[in-house]
Amino acid sequence: MERSSELNFLQTELNAANAQNERLIEENAQLRRELQRLADEERSKSTLNAELKMKTLQLESERALLVDENAQLRQDLQRLTNDDKSKSIVNVETRLKAFQMENERDNLFEQLEKIKRKYNQLHAAFVAKVQRCKALEDVFNRQKTLNGLVIKSAIVQKDKEQNIKSAKRASPKENNATVANLQEHVAKLQNELDEARDIIDELEFELESIDILEMENQRLKDELAAYKKAKLKLRTTANLYPDERDNSEEFDAPPSYSELDDTERCPARSSIASSPAESIAGDMDPETMERAALTDSLIQMAQAESNCLRRELLRSRLRRTVQAPRPTSSDA
Repeated sequence: MERSSELNFLQTELNAANAQNERLIEENAQLRRELQRLADEERSKSTLNAELKMKTLQLESERALLVDENAQLRQDLQRLTNDDKSKSIVNVETRLKAFQMENERDNLFEQLEKIKRKYNQLHAAFVAKVQRCKALEDVFNRQKTLNGLVIKSAIVQKDKEQNIKSAKRASPKENNATVANLQEHVAKLQNELDEARDIIDELEFELESIDILEMENQRLKDELAAYKKAKLKLRTTANLYPDERDNSEEFDAPPSYSELDDTERCPARSSIASSPAESIAGDMDPETMERAALTDSLIQMAQAESNCLRRELLRSRLRRTVQAPRPTSSDA
């Protein structure tokens, strides 16, 4: 009995040990699984840690790049701020300069209008002087004709003096008739001489007018030179600031000296002096320069005509001095 009880007890203890052994095996397996899980987690954590390190390095490199880019952007922002400030200052200065240049442009336009009006007045005066030169030329032609008549009269007078010398031997009646005829002829020659002297005095007065014309021509040249300078300056300003006021009318072309005949003098002068506004020229067309050159050529032509008139007047005076009739014994 005792042995069976011991066997039972041992069997019971064996069963308990087997159960405990099985429980320990299960716990061991569970621990192995837990260790495997922990090892897997450790491997995953190490992998994740490596990835995190790589990510950290990448982020640090990106951060360094972003820091550099931020510094560059700050520099660009500072530069743009400085540029904006400088551009604002330049913009203000440019606006002030633009206002100043607009005022200068307005002043130039006013000066140009004054120059145009002055040019029209000078052009009218120039046409009048050209007509005056034409009249002087007619007077000079008449003077040449008169000088020819005086020379012819001197030749006739010389022949008559010779006839008088040959007729002194004739009868007293014939001498009285010859003296009467000669007295009439002398009176006629005296009238012609007085008329010639009046014409010479008129020519001297006209020469003084020619001197005034030369002074006027010189002033016209100065006005044209000032007009060209003002036009050049106005062209530069108009290229910078175009304006609609450039659409002014053109200057009237100065007529040619050869075209100023007796039938066209008055209409040309009336058409020029009719309206100064109608003859205001465009200030930047090539025709204006051509007309200015034509005006210069007309001025030179007038000067040449005045010089020619001076020379011819001196020649006529010399001829009158040389060919003046000397008093004879019969005239005395």
